Amino acid sequence: MKQEDENFFSMTNATHTVLVENNDAVSTIPAFVTAQARMETLINLIKEEEKEILKNNKGVRSDKQTLKTEIAAVAFEIVGCVKAFANQTKNLELLGNVNYTEKGLIKIRDEQFGPTIALILKKADDNKVELNKHGLEQEDIDELTDLMDEWDGKKQSPRKAIVDRKTTNEKQDDHLEELDDLFKNSFDYYANKLKRKFPEFYTKYTNARQVINLGVRHKHNDNPPAPENPKG
Repeated sequence: MKQEDENFFSMTNATHTVLVENNDAVSTIPAFVTAQARMETLINLIKEEEKEILKNNKGVRSDKQTLKTEIAAVAFEIVGCVKAFANQTKNLELLGNVNYTEKGLIKIRDEQFGPTIALILKKADDNKVELNKHGLEQEDIDELTDLMDEWDGKKQSPRKAIVDRKTTNEKQDDHLEELDDLFKNSFDYYANKLKRKFPEFYTKYTNARQVINLGVRHKHNDNPPAPENPKG
């Protein structure tokens, strides 16, 4: 949720508390009661949507990073075998193709990670007979291949999460807009209608109705002091 939306939602919750605590005033206007009920529904929907957005954000990063770390560990085992063979045979080209550390593999950008691992697999498979003497087993190649199949399959999963998050964001935006419409075209009018009959309620409502910028730490002085007269 953006800062401005958080500010608005904070105001919404404060105003909702005032409405609940002043039911004697609100209940005198049936449409006010109906609007308040819709407000409560929207508040709950927005809260659930925010949980879903946070879950999507966290889930994509966590799952993908865990898989990437596992792939890097297995790939580096294979890299070690290839490096040992390349050093023994003075094959500098092959050595350059697989000159990675485990941490280095993890740091590779996601869009380059797949091609990098694919190259390591190709060099291992091309030289697997010789590499067998250096500890490489077919199981190593198969394990890394399976993990990369999972990585390729998961490329759609993060995209789906992004789509889900976008969809949830859009729903949340719609619900926030509906709340804003309720305030401007219902609550404010009803509160004004009750101003003379329930002045205390009206004061509490208007105080709670103020949107405060929660992101601002310092209040600027709108009327700064005039500069001193340099002539004294």
